[in-house]
Amino acid sequence: MSLLPKGVTASELASAEGVRHRSMTATVASLIALGLVERRPDPDDGRRLLIGLTAEGRTGGGGAAGPAGMACR
Repeated sequence: MSLLPKGVTASELASAEGVRHRSMTATVASLIALGLVERRPDPDDGRRLLIGLTAEGRTGGGGAAGPAGMACR
């Protein structure tokens, strides 16, 4: 699953990786702290937040591993 160019929701990531939403939310928070992904408003639905790669995330910076790291590639 690619996060580019629009982004995906945490629920979509969790479903794609076969983990619970709560687990993916924690993983995404860690990736945000590392500067690899960011949350941004969905341009089509202001109630939703999309997760997208940062410039550093696109280049593979930080050595993201595990389910969310794989989903970001």
